[in-house]
Amino acid sequence: MYLKLIHYYLLTITKRSLGKKNLVHLPWTAWLLTILVLSFLPGDKLPELNFTLFELDKLIHFGLYFVLANLMGFAFLNDQIQKKSKKNEPFLKRIVWIVATGMLIGYLVEVIQGNFVPNRAYDMFDVLANSIGTIIGIIFFVKFRLKKLKIW
Repeated sequence: MYLKLIHYYLLTITKRSLGKKNLVHLPWTAWLLTILVLSFLPGDKLPELNFTLFELDKLIHFGLYFVLANLMGFAFLNDQIQKKSKKNEPFLKRIVWIVATGMLIGYLVEVIQGNFVPNRAYDMFDVLANSIGTIIGIIFFVKFRLKKLKIW
């Protein structure tokens, strides 16, 4: 069921976004769908993660949202960075939007997991890992892109 939904969604996006400008949104939407599918799998379908140094689960949450923030940065900030615009207001608004969206998605996914997904529970530390991954991800993207373009 999930695969059919993802397939339909990706085909719909691809058909609507025949121009290059809109194709930049395909990676982050595909990654977001991947996060959602993995997050809504029942708990008994997931492998056991036994790692003694730290909770590997939190690192996975961090990594998923770190990548999401980078892909969203590429889609929503790349044009602003390449213009080398001195007007930072739209650029900063987009950064805030990306961070707020990532954090909201991370929170809502945990709430849905806790209430509707069998054998899954709400975990505030997962929300924290998602949020930290989003924030560090967008910081990494901005610093890397600006440094590459010799703006920063």
